[in-house]
Amino acid sequence: MAVPSYSGDLTGLTEQTLISLINFSNDAGRQMAALRTHVDGAAGAIISAMQSRAGKVLMQRLENWHTDFARVEANFVGPGSLTDRSEKMLIALRAANAQAGADAGAGV
Repeated sequence: MAVPSYSGDLTGLTEQTLISLINFSNDAGRQMAALRTHVDGAAGAIISAMQSRAGKVLMQRLENWHTDFARVEANFVGPGSLTDRSEKMLIALRAANAQAGADAGAGV
């Protein structure tokens, strides 16, 4: 009897697709962290040099950017992120496939 596979039959997501999603979102998270570090470094120097009204406006814009950036970054890393959900789906997929294999081996 052939062992049934849930790797894409029901969800359309194969194990390799989920691994690719996890790798992509981890990489995106690392790139976003590097971008944030770069912007923060440049912003500090610019704001300290600009003590005028323009500097205060720039500081407000950077605060808005940080808020928006954190929200986007959370989509890639952390609890409830694409990485987190993909890892949970991969665990469930592997468990379902293991159970299907055990059931087939037991003649269920």
